[in-house]
Amino acid sequence: MKKISIITILAATILFAQIGSCKTKMPRDEMYLGGLTNGSSIAEMKKIYGTPTEDGMGFEENRMCRYGEGVLIKYNTLEEKIQSIIVTRDSGWVSPSGFRVGGNIRIVQNFYGNPEYSLSGDTKTVYIYFYGGRRKYEPEIGFLVLFDNNSGRILELGVHGDTTDEKFYKYYEDMAEKMVE
Repeated sequence: MKKISIITILAATILFAQIGSCKTKMPRDEMYLGGLTNGSSIAEMKKIYGTPTEDGMGFEENRMCRYGEGVLIKYNTLEEKIQSIIVTRDSGWVSPSGFRVGGNIRIVQNFYGNPEYSLSGDTKTVYIYFYGGRRKYEPEIGFLVLFDNNSGRILELGVHGDTTDEKFYKYYEDMAEKMVE
C-alpha cells in the first residue's frame, strides 16, 4: 500500500511540474480592454465611451476609430462589431485583472505564465496569449502585451480577433523588425 502511495505522489508531482511549465491559454473573460472585446458591438462601444474622437479610417467594411491618442479600435461596418482594440497610453482602458499600459509585465506573467507566442527585440518584447480553438465556430483571439525589456513597463495592450488570419502575424513580424532598430 505504501508503494502505491509513494508512486502515486511521485507521478502526481511529475505531472504537475509538467503542467506548470506549459504555456497557458488566457481565459475568454480576460480578453477585454475597457469593458470591450473582439465581437463587442459598435453601439455598446458608443454607449460606454461616446462618439470616437476620430472615425472612418480604413477601407470598405474594415474601419478604424480612435478615442484620444491612446486607443485605436478596428471594426467591421457590415457586422457592426469590434475586431481589435489597441491601447498605447495609460488612458483608463484596463483588462478585468487590472493589466494596463504603464503597469509591469511581471503582473501578467504571475497570472498567466509564459505566453504561447513572443517576439523579442533589443529593447522591446511582444507577448501574445491566446484563447479559442475550443469550438469549430470560435475564432482564436489574441491578447497582446508589448513591454520594455529593461524596465518591464507595459507599452501597449491589444485584443485581436481571429489570430488565424495571416495579417495578424505579419503585423507582429513588422513590429519585431521595428523593435530591433
